[in-house]
Parts: sequence; C-alpha cells; structure tokens
Amino acid sequence: MRFPGYFPVVLAAGAATRMGRAKEWLDFGGLTCLDLVLTACVEAGTDAPFVVTRQARFFDLHAHLKARGSPARAIEIGR
Repeated sequence: MRFPGYFPVVLAAGAATRMGRAKEWLDFGGLTCLDLVLTACVEAGTDAPFVVTRQARFFDLHAHLKARGSPARAIEIGR
C-alpha cells in the first residue's frame, strides 16, 4: 500500500530534559532515530515529510537532512 498525497509530520522538538539529549540523534546500528523514521516514510510511499524542531536545533537538523539527500523539510517552531 502506498500513501501519495500524505505528508507525515515528524515531531523532533522535545526539550530532551529526561534523556539529556535529543532523541532524534540516538544511534540505532549506525542510523539515527530520525533516519529510521524518515526511511519508514519513504518505504510507505508518502510524500516528503515535515520534521518539526526547535529553533536551537533547526540548523543541525537542516544540515543533516541536506547531507543525507533527504526530501524531508525542516520546520522550526516558534519561541
């Protein structure tokens, strides 16, 4: 089953207070948690996901997506 016309929203804006670091960067066998989620979106046949993040992490996230050639788009939430 494919889901064209669906745009997943990946939430990556948590404060990281309980874990001490942002969950999207956790490593799972050489891939980040974010990479695993975005791969699942591609495999499901969705349109390009939106990754919502905090202002402080926006540029790192944007650079990560660009370096990976990901079609996902980083969206910065307000203050």
